[in-house]
Amino acid sequence: MNNTMPQLRAVYLQAIDIVEPEQRCRFVDTCCSHDPELGRHVKQLLECGDEDAGFMTVSAVLQTALLMPAEQSAAETLQPGTVIERCQLLRKLGSGGMGTVFLAKQLLPVKRLVALKVLRSDMLTTGTAAQIAAESQTLADLKHPGIVSLLDAGCLPDGRPWFVMDYIAGLSLTVYCREQQLTPEERLKLIIELCNAVGHAHSRGIIHLDLKPSNVLVEQVDGRPVCRLIDFGIRLDLHAPCQPSALIGGTPDYMSPEQASGCSDQIDARSDVFSLGRILAEVVFGSPLAVASTTHTESLPLPGPRCRELRAIVRRATAEPAGDRYASAAELRDDLQRFLNRQPIIATFRSAMETPFRCQHFAKRTAAATKQLVTLTDMRKSAES
Repeated sequence: MNNTMPQLRAVYLQAIDIVEPEQRCRFVDTCCSHDPELGRHVKQLLECGDEDAGFMTVSAVLQTALLMPAEQSAAETLQPGTVIERCQLLRKLGSGGMGTVFLAKQLLPVKRLVALKVLRSDMLTTGTAAQIAAESQTLADLKHPGIVSLLDAGCLPDGRPWFVMDYIAGLSLTVYCREQQLTPEERLKLIIELCNAVGHAHSRGIIHLDLKPSNVLVEQVDGRPVCRLIDFGIRLDLHAPCQPSALIGGTPDYMSPEQASGCSDQIDARSDVFSLGRILAEVVFGSPLAVASTTHTESLPLPGPRCRELRAIVRRATAEPAGDRYASAAELRDDLQRFLNRQPIIATFRSAMETPFRCQHFAKRTAAATKQLVTLTDMRKSAES
């Protein structure tokens, strides 16, 4: 059990932020598919969090795992007013599986608001420190207006890495669309911007693996909305010399089947395309599972044919076999642009383009039926004469 304690804490601390019990359970099952025993322990901790009376039934080892974040959290060791290098912490913005993000004020060489992410003290190991450092390096390598920029990085005296990013004073994608009452066309333009940002990361060999509305912030720039992609904490670097044998993390309703299986060797750009498709479904149809399930969801007002076209795009992006999806974020972007331009989209021609055997079979059957019809017609003419 001691060997899995870091994984237990990581999964538990992500799962506890999921309010919906069913979604939380799916998240744990997905993250712990390689280790059912680990999943059982995480669920036990979550049940204790829901029912305080049950806490005493948890083993001492699991109590330690549950209590450690509360006793050693970064929020306690780093308080507002603390100065890290040239940045003064103002308040906590949020906390994830490994890191805590603070709103901070850069003091030198210029004064401005920034976001500072630091590894939580209870998660300090050689491996987790390396992950945070790698995330900062990823941001340093990505230069795109749709991706948050790295400004500075370093280590605390206790060995915890930190890095400074742009502070995005915006709302999550879905909240922004809802509050601003954006039209379908305006929402699709934001998704197209997001595809451009994701495509840039892919061109550098970076697969995000946690694309979801809360990791896409929208801010106003010169009077127009601009998407900014954040949180590359569980990204996969395809150019790295050593790849992890298993993946832990992600959000069930947005992750691809191959990511849910936990096998890194099956991951490529199409895994992020799947997540983009789920985001598209939520932004337009009200739920990431809107097209995948028969559950009634509220969608934007669209004429029937236009709605069917958009659903075809979502289905193409979120196809279970990776080979049936758009090959890249750029392909999805281009089909969305065709939709906006009222041009034919490739999603509706999927059968003709990707299943030639069926087309040939249909053509043969049609030719045979035509030949039979001609024969019957000739026989009828002969009988009449």
